[in-house]
Amino acid sequence: MSAVGGGYGVETCAWRHGRGKEGAYGRCHVCMGKGSLPVSRPAQKCPDCLCTGRREEAPGEPCARCGGTGWEGAYRPAANTSGTAPR
Repeated sequence: MSAVGGGYGVETCAWRHGRGKEGAYGRCHVCMGKGSLPVSRPAQKCPDCLCTGRREEAPGEPCARCGGTGWEGAYRPAANTSGTAPR
């Protein structure tokens, strides 16, 4: 994990294993194509999906608790239209 500031560090997005792509052309809807995202420190794996980002009963759908990030307290860029990280 690298530091971002404001109590956040950077962790790999679980949905596409840090690749940032959906299929051949699209970007990951969880990390917006970045491959990683800010996660509140200390980083804690999501207890519902065990850091896979996927629902056990429906692997093609994102985990309801972490939204597909695989982390507790992850900051999802899609939720912020300003593009700035939380402070």
